[in-house]
Amino acid sequence: MCIQMALAKSFVFHVARAYRTCKSGSQFLSKYPSERKLFMKYLDSINLVGIRDVNEHGFDSGNPARGGRSKDSTPSMHSYEVEDMKISVDETSLMIFDGKILIGAVNLYDVYPQVERMRQLAGYASLSGNQFGNP
Repeated sequence: MCIQMALAKSFVFHVARAYRTCKSGSQFLSKYPSERKLFMKYLDSINLVGIRDVNEHGFDSGNPARGGRSKDSTPSMHSYEVEDMKISVDETSLMIFDGKILIGAVNLYDVYPQVERMRQLAGYASLSGNQFGNP
């Protein structure tokens, strides 16, 4: 289960990075403005970036004003009914069932098609151009 959790957290981290690229690097994704906005709107609606924040900063100590954990970075429980069982999952937990990959309030199984669509459209487009010295 350790490998699956590492892969899930890596996926969440990279999706959060793609979100930031879409948000602040729109000039590099100018061919797909409506798709970029839909992608960002979807990720905002499920708060995937929040799950990344909990996993990266959820156990930081100290005052939020000085770089410590904020209330938004605190893990919280989310309840599901799966296969006639009631389960609770926080943002640092992973539960895998047929058709469900639960981490916090999100089913990663549902997130993947959205991410794959954006990857197919934009791929590494944001890494091209003069930003990295390429012609």
